[in-house]
Amino acid sequence: MDTIQKNIKDFEFYYLVELTRQKIKPLSRWEKPLPERTHRWLRRHGLYVEQIPRKTQSGNSLTETIFSTSENYTNLYQAIILFCNGMILENHNESRFADIRAYIGKISDWMQTAPEPHLMMWDAFIWEKDNWRMMRYTLGLAMVGDAYYGVSIDELHHRHYYYDEFDVALGFPTTDIQKITSIDKRTGKYVRFFSGGAMLLCTDYRDQEFTDIELQQMPGYSGPYYRFSGGQRPSWNNGKLFEKITLKGSTGAGKKPRGDMILLVKEPQVVVSPIIVDNNEHATSPGSKPAKLNGSWIRTGNPDKTENVFCLSYRENKKHYAVAFTDKPESSARFTPNIGVEGRYEVFEWHGDLTGLAEADSVRFEINHQGGTRSFLINQDIAKGQWNSLGSYEFQKGQSSYVQIISVDSGFTQADAVMFVPSFSSVSLPQIQ
Repeated sequence: MDTIQKNIKDFEFYYLVELTRQKIKPLSRWEKPLPERTHRWLRRHGLYVEQIPRKTQSGNSLTETIFSTSENYTNLYQAIILFCNGMILENHNESRFADIRAYIGKISDWMQTAPEPHLMMWDAFIWEKDNWRMMRYTLGLAMVGDAYYGVSIDELHHRHYYYDEFDVALGFPTTDIQKITSIDKRTGKYVRFFSGGAMLLCTDYRDQEFTDIELQQMPGYSGPYYRFSGGQRPSWNNGKLFEKITLKGSTGAGKKPRGDMILLVKEPQVVVSPIIVDNNEHATSPGSKPAKLNGSWIRTGNPDKTENVFCLSYRENKKHYAVAFTDKPESSARFTPNIGVEGRYEVFEWHGDLTGLAEADSVRFEINHQGGTRSFLINQDIAKGQWNSLGSYEFQKGQSSYVQIISVDSGFTQADAVMFVPSFSSVSLPQIQ
């Protein structure tokens, strides 16, 4: 890539352009207009560029520049902003809200006045994937409005995670967000009812108790309700009949309230998202740890060395390694899922293509399950870049079961990703990004 024009000296802009060119970010936004000569420079480097006006969450007007390697992304973004009066809340956590009541009021006003169909995107970020409370709280804030929600672990969207809460069948909203009345009118206790359940949200500095008795006094109540039975956090989503719960309240960044949220359902539900255990933390599902490597392994995130590996980003400087591989016999990698709901799971493995290297055609796999251990060989020189089924097995709750990959053949053995898909929870398979 040639030297950027002298009129653009901002490293952040240059870095954003490079992330987009490398397709790490599908679309990027620069919240200011850029001169036409910069548009031409971006187009020379393979990017589609558009300049569009929009309104911010605070109601201010701005003109921003968007660019992407795909015209489909720029067209979609323009459709959201120009035709659907879209609102995009990017990189949001509790520190962005000085006044929760003002936020709720602003979202409610927007939903009532925006031309339909309208669309809101709520992009949260938290610093650890197992920060369950922050995920629940920001999801609850998104559910104040009819928002699409996603969560990433850093501000550059390099790591995105999928939680059981995303697959709960709540149906459609039957009420707007409602403040639960109490003796102390300052308390931050809210509820929103859905055709299939309810969302309880605490936005207070203090812990707040929610009870089924007080919910019965609210318009839209159609209980009794249950907690859903989840696989990632079974101690929280335990499937029990809801009677009462205390949601934590505390002080977040800048002494702003940071609370908690819980989803309730009208009928008992078992919701277990597929569990992915990767060779690296950034692509491993919430609640589980990455594979443990023993022996001599090479880890890389360099796209010039691999193709069609399972990963969420290539960033060796951030230790985002796409795959581990070895040609040393008896080196092993153990993939241990944290099973929250015992039952039957189908097991899949993923291996990619090592550029310029000969993949092993006899790799030993061992699957330890409730009925014992199955040992067999697979050929990693075929069926690359896809989920390959290894059969279905019964797994107990906890971390006693595992899949182990052992290098036994000449050629390079890969330890990339293993997925456990429950047969008792209907959710879709994730796709490579």
